[in-house]
Amino acid sequence: MVANPGAGRHDRNTVNFIAERLRGHDCRVEVVESHAAGHIGEIACAADAEAILIAGGDGSINEAVGGLLKRPRPRPVLGVIPQGTANVLCHDLGLPSSPSELADVFLRGRVRPLHIGLANGNPFVLMASAGFDAEVVGRVDQRLKRLTGRFAYAYAAIKVAFGYKNYDMEVTTRDAKFLAKLAIVSNSKYYGGKFLIDNETSALTPGMKLIFARNLSVMSLITLAAELLMGKLGDSSLIERMPARGVQLRSRHAIATQIDGDLLGTTPMVISECPDTIEVFVG
Repeated sequence: MVANPGAGRHDRNTVNFIAERLRGHDCRVEVVESHAAGHIGEIACAADAEAILIAGGDGSINEAVGGLLKRPRPRPVLGVIPQGTANVLCHDLGLPSSPSELADVFLRGRVRPLHIGLANGNPFVLMASAGFDAEVVGRVDQRLKRLTGRFAYAYAAIKVAFGYKNYDMEVTTRDAKFLAKLAIVSNSKYYGGKFLIDNETSALTPGMKLIFARNLSVMSLITLAAELLMGKLGDSSLIERMPARGVQLRSRHAIATQIDGDLLGTTPMVISECPDTIEVFVG
């Protein structure tokens, strides 16, 4: 079990409870804490274990996936203990919030393949995007994030919205080429928590979805945020969507990019499906 003490909502009591519950069923469990960025990936790449359970947010899970992909098969099974500011993947996996029920998930041992995307060669589990939301990720105050959780993202979004450079990016897929202001390639039906972004997509099934907006204004950003919070984004007239079987994002001006809630860099970005999968515990 790998705990990220820097994650929002980190709860060592939950980690210890699950560890003791597993030990009570004759499991050998070692609990370690990550110490710096990249440490979780190093542990996942090298640990001699049948399963690696990650107590952290989406960024922690992303690190673990990157480490596991560097290993030959058979790999340890990935387990998620939802902590962090947000843990979107736990909703796709159908995981319970109760530590006792979560321990039962690991003991039951039901697994499915976790499908993964690649953005400029970097693995992602949930989404890769360029544009406004990536700019917000890059502007989040980390100290405020540790103190207030999701409020830090809302605060950053307000700051970005009123000074955002609304540049065009060229989006190229296998079937089309067009200009957009915002592009998200989603590997999950959820975004930013349990907010529905696409009914058909899941990290447990192959195939990703390109979700994009050709035009953005402050008013349309406010509308999109409201539709997301109310679960009505699927009916929004402000966005379009199509299957994503390989997407290239280019722009004349540098546009921020992000994967799984962490800043990646700037355009250009090439997004594809990873040919490999990882076994993951599901509820």
